[in-house]
Amino acid sequence: PRLVSECVKTFEKFIGAGREQRRKEFIDYVDTVGSRLTPSQFSKVVDLCDTYMKMNNEMMIQVKRRPWWFKWGVGVVVSVAVGAVIHNAYTKNPKK
Repeated sequence: PRLVSECVKTFEKFIGAGREQRRKEFIDYVDTVGSRLTPSQFSKVVDLCDTYMKMNNEMMIQVKRRPWWFKWGVGVVVSVAVGAVIHNAYTKNPKK
């Protein structure tokens, strides 16, 4: 629960009223910090941002995927449904 509430607080910064102002402040801040870096430092920051964005994208993809047990759950549900239909058909029309 605490982790979830912390994540919600994180996303509050990116949505809702005042978003454009926060976005502008963030860009201005990054531009200010970036102007103080040497070219090699700036290149290192760009490389690290690339790495972190790729990891973030991977994490978001993992969140969207179905759990590992999903196909087994579907298999069980389908098996039970087929079994119920067969059982129902057999009990209504038993072979003599």
